[in-house]
Amino acid sequence: MDEPHFRHTDMTSASAAPPPDDVWSGLEFSAPGETPPPDPWAAPLPKKPGPRIGAVRLVLLLVGVVVVAALGALLYTVNGEKGQVMFTTTDPNGGNGCIVLNRVTTVRAGTHVWMVAMFTQPIDDRPMSIQIAYNGAVYWSYAWPPGAGKGGMCTWEPEDLADFPRGVYTFTFIRGGTVEMSGTLTIT
Repeated sequence: MDEPHFRHTDMTSASAAPPPDDVWSGLEFSAPGETPPPDPWAAPLPKKPGPRIGAVRLVLLLVGVVVVAALGALLYTVNGEKGQVMFTTTDPNGGNGCIVLNRVTTVRAGTHVWMVAMFTQPIDDRPMSIQIAYNGAVYWSYAWPPGAGKGGMCTWEPEDLADFPRGVYTFTFIRGGTVEMSGTLTIT
């Protein structure tokens, strides 16, 4: 059942009459379902400030932009660096693998640095070798075992290159008799 609506009548007369004995005597009632007339002396309640839709949309837009930028950076890292030998100061053995963080081309002697290679095509059964040149002269060559890492798109040197002496190092990957990629690291 609906509760009755009521409103105050003029109880602010100039006379200082005491309040009536019957507390309901100064009230007018309206029937259930009827809207009582507005009080002329009552000011509307201030609206409670709610979240601003514009600010909420702006925050959501900024979060969306950050997410899209992060995904784009990841895709660039995975796809945009194909066919490159890169060097990083972030240990790829710690779970980063083929995501190259803190890419460098020059480091000081003793700096922890690793080589990461991003292939243009998945590793297959074609003969592949890796050569490392020191100051322009090949001083180390390694024949990639057939089928090792087959289907992979990258590899990295698990050993830190911090013990390499000062100089310019060029890492070259040769597959099927053709240079697929190379990268240079300078240690000062």
